[in-house]
Amino acid sequence: MNAYSYPSLASAFAFLLIGLFTLWNSESTARIPFSMLCLLTAVWQLSWSVLFNVTDGRLSLEIVKLGYSGIIFIPIAYYHVIARACQVRAPHLSLFYGIATLFLAVHLSSELFI
Repeated sequence: MNAYSYPSLASAFAFLLIGLFTLWNSESTARIPFSMLCLLTAVWQLSWSVLFNVTDGRLSLEIVKLGYSGIIFIPIAYYHVIARACQVRAPHLSLFYGIATLFLAVHLSSELFI
């Protein structure tokens, strides 16, 4: 295992643990979006950790696609967390998630994002 993969692997597990801890132990309305943000960040970090150890070009492209799939939703999830934590009404949240889903569909069906 490549030494460069250890920090991102540790970061991925830390995000997973923080997200699960918050999901199970918090009463805040922001706990679900925050846990989702942690999961997306963990997917991103875990994909980079695996990517540091892959030598096959085709497989690395698929892993990068998986990592970018999480990255696409991180800004919207972050906005969702902040809106919930500040108790601000976020009227366009569904639209933003819809746009991110369209980006995900384009990303998975083509190579326009990479």
